[in-house]
Amino acid sequence: MHDVVSFNDETCVDNLKMSRNAFGCLCYILENSGGLINTKNVTICYTISKHFNGVLPALLELHILFLIKPTPIEDDTTNERWKWFKGCLDALNGTYILLRLAQKEKPLYRNSKGDASVNVLVVCDINMHYVYILSGWEGSAADSRVLKDVITREQWFRVLDGMQLGTVF
Repeated sequence: MHDVVSFNDETCVDNLKMSRNAFGCLCYILENSGGLINTKNVTICYTISKHFNGVLPALLELHILFLIKPTPIEDDTTNERWKWFKGCLDALNGTYILLRLAQKEKPLYRNSKGDASVNVLVVCDINMHYVYILSGWEGSAADSRVLKDVITREQWFRVLDGMQLGTVF
């Protein structure tokens, strides 16, 4: 792990999908806010790479720092984009993200335009902060199918009684 992080940013990004600075910040936050600690023989860097199941609870403790509680769109909002969504907590939209796949996997992920993609549903608040992301549905999946999946997940996504979902195009 030391070689991956200390050599250069390119090596770090190739292996960890984040820069050395981002990885250092993550280690700092996990130690100071997530409760992860160095031991006599094991550093946090080593812990993250080798003991994922121990690190995961520390990551989950960080939800208070990174998750934003949505507030309804005010009735007197003058924001041109959001004035149509008065009373809504958030807005959702689906998008396709193109993929590079092996030839045998392409048919499942082919969207209506013939490209291989994944269907991603995103929910954001008025400040354009992401409050929910669902990725992984094959490109051939209809938006309504993805939305039905989302609203039937009891522990993942809830529409509060009396609230409406808005859709941004």
